[in-house]
Amino acid sequence: MLARFASNGGLREALGRAPGAGDVSLPSSRVTYRLIYGDRWTDTLLWVQVGAPGDWATAILPSILFRQEDGAAAYPQEKQRPNDPDVWQRTPGRFDVKDKGWNEILAELGSAMNLKIASDSYLRPSLFEPQTPSHSIAGVPLRLALDQVARDHGMFWWKEDGWYYFRSRTWPEESRVAVPDRLLVGWARDIRQTGRLTATDLDQMGSLSEEQLLTLGLMANARKSSTPRLAAFDPNKASLLATSLLLFRSLTPVQREQALNGDGLPALWMSPAQQNLYMAVAAEYGYVLEPEEAASWGFALEQAWNAPPASQPVNGRVRMRWSFGPGLEETADIGLSDALLLPREEKPGKGEKTVKS
Repeated sequence: MLARFASNGGLREALGRAPGAGDVSLPSSRVTYRLIYGDRWTDTLLWVQVGAPGDWATAILPSILFRQEDGAAAYPQEKQRPNDPDVWQRTPGRFDVKDKGWNEILAELGSAMNLKIASDSYLRPSLFEPQTPSHSIAGVPLRLALDQVARDHGMFWWKEDGWYYFRSRTWPEESRVAVPDRLLVGWARDIRQTGRLTATDLDQMGSLSEEQLLTLGLMANARKSSTPRLAAFDPNKASLLATSLLLFRSLTPVQREQALNGDGLPALWMSPAQQNLYMAVAAEYGYVLEPEEAASWGFALEQAWNAPPASQPVNGRVRMRWSFGPGLEETADIGLSDALLLPREEKPGKGEKTVKS
């Protein structure tokens, strides 16, 4: 349907172009699409592009078109509602959840009621600034309070051996797009020690999916603004990043050293397979490679990082630069920050202890 829309000229109208004489439809029209993650409130979205390289019309279709599997189905114990005396004790009469995050609510509730709690916690900033409900759970039976707060935050829970367990209803999707903490910790450590990501770090980054690269970029923007919006979410750049890292992983040690230097790796020094990938990127972005400009063809990887003490977050970026002639370049940046991983000290109130999360 969408391809027909493009070939019949509807795309030209959507792009704001009046039908002119001659070709009304765009040449080589095609449809590309990508399932992209939303968040716990908006669910998965469908990203659709119609057209040709350099002339894309984009639409984001909501998940009303399809349903995402509920992760609670994998946990039959979630259906077995606990009924022991502990779950009927009442929550504190003064317990406010307004403007508090999921981790903060659980930490305070667990401390106030001496509960043993284990929960999913994904380092993925919300994309569309969802307004989390803040239904009161003060002074109500614990079981009802947990049902309410879990429902508000897209979670489910059960009790087992004295522990209260919480999982996201979209945990399969969350796990798929999350970047493992161990990778983030290792990358930040190397940047602090050497001032740059190592070749091994970049190999690990190259093993991430496009959606994980998007997550990495959102995390880097999480502390710069309270709500990373759609502007920080660019699947096209993520695709170029993934291709760039694929090329880097194929380079020999000598080629890598050249790519990491200021001048970059000349395309003429690439293997035939690497040159095929280089030419495919050029074609995708509509560049015509002129043989007389071959000396300026190349690929480079640049890094720029701060040099923080251990208690301050690492911030910076990796830039992938493709050169297709004098002044003809395509770049894709990936930001990296470990701000969300660093311990955060809560200022204690009267009679309270300092808690590190």
